[in-house]
Amino acid sequence: FISDYASKLLAGEVTNDDPGDGATASWIKKKTAIENILRSLPRKGHSCDFLLRVLRAANMLRVSAGGVAEIEGRISQRLDGASLEELMIPCFRHTGNTLLDVGLVLRLVRGFLNSEGGGAGGRLAAVAKLVDGYLAEAALDCKLELPEFMELLTVVPSRARQSDDGLYRAIDTYLKTHPSVAKQDKRNLCSLIDDTKLSLEAALHASQNERLPVRAAIKFLL
Repeated sequence: FISDYASKLLAGEVTNDDPGDGATASWIKKKTAIENILRSLPRKGHSCDFLLRVLRAANMLRVSAGGVAEIEGRISQRLDGASLEELMIPCFRHTGNTLLDVGLVLRLVRGFLNSEGGGAGGRLAAVAKLVDGYLAEAALDCKLELPEFMELLTVVPSRARQSDDGLYRAIDTYLKTHPSVAKQDKRNLCSLIDDTKLSLEAALHASQNERLPVRAAIKFLL
């Protein structure tokens, strides 16, 4: 019953309009409903994507930090079952610089790694693939600062990736979007790529990529 009610609520229009002192009855009703859902949801029986939709609504409606932290913890434990589409949650904080809530994804991934069974096997590989897809989108944001991007690049251990093609594409996209990145920072970014994990196509592209430092390009060529 709770899941059905929540699904109908989430299917409706939930806006991020801050009501300020003049909160509308509709806004208060939706916020109260989401808070009640967070308190009532059973520990099991929900997909990760469903929980991510609840979290998106909770962030939009400025739900209490405790309720948000609770739902984030649940999502972290089953992050390997999330879809990239649902993970693309905008940054609803007015003080946020980025379009996407990068800090949220970092918390979710770290929570997954800290959870029991989250550090090995196919589950970890699934999260690494999810992060690579997220990186490809986040790198397009001209407001994403280098320290945050580096955190995203390194949040999962390198052993989780069988291929570094996604990592290379994300770095290349970031350099294309942020042409003013310093040479040393470019070297630091390229050092995160394991050239033995690049496909032939990616290695050839990297070896001819004028956005990369010369030494890095030569390394990928060899």
